Amino acid sequence: MCVMALVLLCGASALAWAQGVAQSTARVTARDTTSSGEASDTAMQQAALMAVKRVCVATLTGDEKFAQQVQEMLISSLFAAKRFRVTENCAKADATLKGTATENKEVASRYEDEGIGFGESAGGVRGSWNQSGGSVSGGAAGVAGLASETLASSSVKNSTNLAVRLVNTDGEVIWATTQESTGSKMKGPAADLADRAVKQLLRDLDKAAAPPTLKPK
Repeated sequence: MCVMALVLLCGASALAWAQGVAQSTARVTARDTTSSGEASDTAMQQAALMAVKRVCVATLTGDEKFAQQVQEMLISSLFAAKRFRVTENCAKADATLKGTATENKEVASRYEDEGIGFGESAGGVRGSWNQSGGSVSGGAAGVAGLASETLASSSVKNSTNLAVRLVNTDGEVIWATTQESTGSKMKGPAADLADRAVKQLLRDLDKAAAPPTLKPK
């Protein structure tokens, strides 16, 4: 009986160990599969991005006037980069840049009161004497007041946002970015947003073209 119980106990332990190993293996396999799938999707997006030679910038949504300015700046920045052929005929483009541009203005006001007090006084004494006596008379006058002035100042904080995506002819999003700007010393908000977005696109394009880095085993 003791031997049989020992055998059963050993068998149960072995079964539990085997199940644990199987679960661990399944988790590792699932994780590796997920990582492999993500790497495969990234590789496909990078390949699709590198295949783009002709780009069209579609009409941006958002604040109409500001969005139009950003669209024009995107076209200029892409043309100056000389990495793509820029066309206004989106039907002939390999990919179309779409998105939205918004502008938010916040006005901050400040009020200050300044007061100045002033005063002036004048006085005099007059006297006369004779043999029977004398008399003294005097008087004083004064004026005082307060002058106040209210100072008002205001400042405008301009916050802009741009969200764009590059869509290929199959309708797949192969690249996207979101940029924020309050303008710079040399550029206005629209130009700064467009410049940031195009520079990010070029960086991602260079990254896609770089040879893969081999991970040490």
